[in-house]
Amino acid sequence: MKSERYLRCTLSGKHSVNSLIECAPTNHQNPSNSAYSSGYPLPSSISYLPSPAAAAASPTTIRPVGRIVTLSVTVFLALILLRGTMCYSYYDLPNDPNITMQWGIFQQDDDLAFTKEPHYGMGAMNAWRLRTSAASIIVAIIDSGIRYTHEDLKDNMWHNPSPTNEDIYGWNASANNGDPMDDSGHGTHCAGTIGAVGNNGIGISGVAWKVQLMACKLFDSHGNGTTDDAIACIDYARNHGARIINASWTQPEASQCLLDAITRARDEGIILVTASGNNSRNNDIFPIYPACYPLDNIITVTATARTGDLAYFSNYGPQSVLLTAPGMNIYSTYFTNDSSYITLSGTSMAAPYVTGALALLAAQFPNQSYSTLIAQLLATTDLDPKLSKKVKTGRLNLARALSSPFKP
Repeated sequence: MKSERYLRCTLSGKHSVNSLIECAPTNHQNPSNSAYSSGYPLPSSISYLPSPAAAAASPTTIRPVGRIVTLSVTVFLALILLRGTMCYSYYDLPNDPNITMQWGIFQQDDDLAFTKEPHYGMGAMNAWRLRTSAASIIVAIIDSGIRYTHEDLKDNMWHNPSPTNEDIYGWNASANNGDPMDDSGHGTHCAGTIGAVGNNGIGISGVAWKVQLMACKLFDSHGNGTTDDAIACIDYARNHGARIINASWTQPEASQCLLDAITRARDEGIILVTASGNNSRNNDIFPIYPACYPLDNIITVTATARTGDLAYFSNYGPQSVLLTAPGMNIYSTYFTNDSSYITLSGTSMAAPYVTGALALLAAQFPNQSYSTLIAQLLATTDLDPKLSKKVKTGRLNLARALSSPFKP
């Protein structure tokens, strides 16, 4: 088979390191000064909070997710009476201090004490009552690498049981060695959304609190990557047990060799989640890849803002783009040091929400095929008229995906 090479693959989310990366709006301000960065208390029963500021000032109390709280009639009536005049929380949250920065995990129906802003996210709060762990699932992140020493990622890194080239955490196809350390940040950000360790009292929570993150480094420090290197990463992931691949990048031309590599992954039941791109155009008319390859194991994701609207930079396509997920102003882990976090935007940031959701879905239903899992995810999205001509289904809803019966 003839080997094909392209000059560049582009990451579908901009960060400050590389001007060659596709343009997407980015917020680089440090959110750590937020009044609500400390979260809000998790009561032993029910706590009434007079304001979001009071919520932020209260110490965090850890309690197990899914705990059933029995309310007396008096408390229940008080809850109703106080609604509308006081902020309250009845959700079990992980104890990660910056969970309130992650609007994408919440839903608009969630009655949140710490914000009055819209939050049309993915429904993780209700989903976590059913499952938080995908510890058995290996997720390969084909990207700029992962800062595998990061405080909120290191405990969820995949460990190669039989390393042959010092490839303990994955593979660096760009440099052809076993060290996939991130040197530009894009991959580390995606990794945090998928699987930052949840309920560990540090930073944020990934969609999957426990998961195995395999780092497959495609891009160098300038954001450049070749089709050959993308194929090497896909084959590495396939040969080392990955169940899901996150590919938050695009290239402008189709490659038969890349298509063949994804087909090989498909034949072994591997799902590839990819970004739709950030050019504000219709992929049905102007296809990009791998998003537009006609394979049923590819899920193409576009980005929404916290209002539920399509992010203005997002590529769309009612045939080729399957669903939306949060992708604007997404707070996650970063590469600059072992305790760094940052807010980025792009369809690259949306794809990891779907990848994390699929990891939990695969863990919850381990005997289901890749096609059944994908069908379940798509059948349980939230339909929205304003998205109906933009994507094939609707907005990601993990809670519904985990709780709804499978269709035969």
